[in-house]
Amino acid sequence: MTIYVDATALVCSIIDRPEAGAWRAWIEQESPDLVTSAQVIAQLRADLADQPWDVRMSAFEYLDGIEVLRISDQALKLAAFAHGVLTPFEALSIGIARAAQEVTAFATYQQRTAAVAHLHGLTVVSPGRDEIWWK
Repeated sequence: MTIYVDATALVCSIIDRPEAGAWRAWIEQESPDLVTSAQVIAQLRADLADQPWDVRMSAFEYLDGIEVLRISDQALKLAAFAHGVLTPFEALSIGIARAAQEVTAFATYQQRTAAVAHLHGLTVVSPGRDEIWWK
C-alpha cells in the first residue's frame, strides 16, 4: 500500500502529538510505502521551527526515507477541484495523491482534508481515530 502523507500525519513520526503513538505503532506494524510532496516538507519544517536542533535534524534524516512526488500538470488540474474547500496546500496534496497511480490512501489528521480525500476516492488513514472520524 502506498500512502500519501500530509504534514499533520508526518509530524507524528517526529514529535509527540495526540495521535503520535498510534501513528508510530501503525507505521511499525504495517510498514507502508510513504510518499509526500515538497510543499508538505516545507509545512513540516515550519511546524518544527520551534523544536530543538537535534529534533529538526532527525526529521530531515527521517524524510530521506520518504519518496517526494513531483507536482505534475495533472496534479494541478486535480487540485483545482478541491481548492474551494481546502487551502491551496491541502488541495495540492489531494491533487498530487490522486495523480499518482500508485497512491491508494491518504494519511491526515486534518478534518476537511480527510473528508475531501475520501470524496475523491482515497482511503483515509488516521491511526488513533475512528474509521470515519471526519463526518
